[in-house]
Amino acid sequence: VIKPLPEKGVSRARARVLKEKKRKGKRRGHGSRSGSRGARLPKKEAWMKKIRALRKKLRELKASRTITETTYRKLYKMASSGRFESVGDLERYLKAHELWRKR
Repeated sequence: VIKPLPEKGVSRARARVLKEKKRKGKRRGHGSRSGSRGARLPKKEAWMKKIRALRKKLRELKASRTITETTYRKLYKMASSGRFESVGDLERYLKAHELWRKR
C-alpha cells in the first residue's frame, strides 16, 4: 500500500512568540526598527494627535472657566500655528504668563 507523505507546512510558533513579545512592548528599540520616524508615525497623524489633545485641553479649561473666552481664542490660534509642543507646554505657558483666571 502506498501512502502519501504528510504535507510539510511552515510553523507559526515563532511568529506567535514574536507577536506576544511585541504586544508586551518588547523589540521596539532602534535596532529593531525599519522605516523612518515619519513612516512609523506619519507627520500628519502626529500633528493630528497633538492638535486634538491641545484643543481638548483648551475646551476643558474654557468650560471650567479657568481661562477667559479671549484667552481661549488667543491660545487656540497659537496652538494652530504650532506654538505648543504638547499639553504640558501649553500649561507651562499659561503659568508663565499668568493666564489662569483669578478665583
